[in-house]
Amino acid sequence: DMFGRGFSLGSGFRAAAAEAAASSGGRGGAFGLLARRGGHLDDGGSSQFSSMFRDLKSDDVGRQLTALTELSEYLSFSSEEALISFPMETFIPILVRLLENPGLDEMAAQVMLLCCRCLHSVVDILPPTARIITAAGGLPVLCANSLNVEYIDVAELTVSIVERISEDQPLQVLKAGGLQAMLTFLDFFQLSVQRQAASAAALMLFPVPPAEVLEQHVRPMLPTLATLLQHSDPQVLQSVCECWRRVLDNTIAVSQRQRKVSRAESPPSPALSGRDGPYGGGGGGGGRELSGRAPEIV
Repeated sequence: DMFGRGFSLGSGFRAAAAEAAASSGGRGGAFGLLARRGGHLDDGGSSQFSSMFRDLKSDDVGRQLTALTELSEYLSFSSEEALISFPMETFIPILVRLLENPGLDEMAAQVMLLCCRCLHSVVDILPPTARIITAAGGLPVLCANSLNVEYIDVAELTVSIVERISEDQPLQVLKAGGLQAMLTFLDFFQLSVQRQAASAAALMLFPVPPAEVLEQHVRPMLPTLATLLQHSDPQVLQSVCECWRRVLDNTIAVSQRQRKVSRAESPPSPALSGRDGPYGGGGGGGGRELSGRAPEIV
């Protein structure tokens, strides 16, 4: 039993921890400590986590609900220091899988809600764990549930999770369809969640995306963003205006980047080379050169 021997977090989580520690300039914090300690789980809690893990993997929905309830309570009362030793890479993928395939019975909504509560607690207490959720394929699952307003409690909780992840992984959220997920049914959510959704949209538009991402994930949402300029809530409206500012800035930046690439790949014009053009000196000495050397292509 991997838990009985003292579970050690996998290489992906350690890499994320090291990356987070490096990005903070070595200032420490939870992930800096995790990178130094290696994320070992002590033997005292191993049997508890082992039992939860077995129940989550079982096909018995009753056992799953019991384990999810226990895990949700444990995480909701945990501190940053306690979560350093929690086996993230073991539990997050199973939570994502249950959220994606909760079953077809009447308890499916409860399974999804508890999974979301667990994920929200983790990313709320220890924000860099957003990278583990992303690595586990959680972003498309969360975005899909944000669009499923049939389970409105689950949808609203996924909005909150996506906002948290957007603070750490904005471009990955955008690539996963996060802008559509946050804005399509914004009016269905309560006001506090609408504010979170608009904030998440602005966050994921902060980095300059590749041209294909801008075309595929941002351009189709411009009519929705235009409609939201009429929103009555000042906080939502402020986030929407920030979205528009970043869309314009990113569009300009992408266009400039494409022009630079195009110029770098284009050969010098013969007419400006000083050798073979109509003003060049290669026609028997009768011509005149524009300058002593070919103009530099910037």
